Amino acid sequence: MERRKESITRIQDIVRQTGGRNLQIFSGLCCGCSSIFFTLRGRKRFCSLRCLNKFFSGRQHPGYKGGSRRTKLGYVMLRGGGPQQWEHKAVMERFLGRSLRRFESVHHKNGLRWDNRLKNLELWASRRKQPYGQRVRDMLVFIAKYYPEEMRRELTRRRRVHA
Repeated sequence: MERRKESITRIQDIVRQTGGRNLQIFSGLCCGCSSIFFTLRGRKRFCSLRCLNKFFSGRQHPGYKGGSRRTKLGYVMLRGGGPQQWEHKAVMERFLGRSLRRFESVHHKNGLRWDNRLKNLELWASRRKQPYGQRVRDMLVFIAKYYPEEMRRELTRRRRVHA
């Protein structure tokens, strides 16, 4: 109600200063706070800059990217209401139904840090630091599945060299 009074008094002041010549006064319903407001410009959707900023924040913002970003190292970082969190850890915690323990870490089987599907993640438990890289078996399965022609070429080339 106070904003409405402020906008009315502001418009009345402008009308007094200009003598009311060629002025059109528009009324509108604010998309942010649903209050009625008056303006000298038509097609205005918000009563104030505060309502505009509040309306276009988070999911409503046209540039909203799903609440996540990719870091320089290739991991996906989730942004939300609380602190930022690694997506691969969040996926594993959701699957387990509990938070990860101090000695547990999440490993990407195919080595792609942005690929956070549950079937690509596995839980490792060790008191020491985890090794980097992928298992040879997992790498061979990945290469055979997605690069069969290159694998065949390399195997035939190696057979010729060793024969």
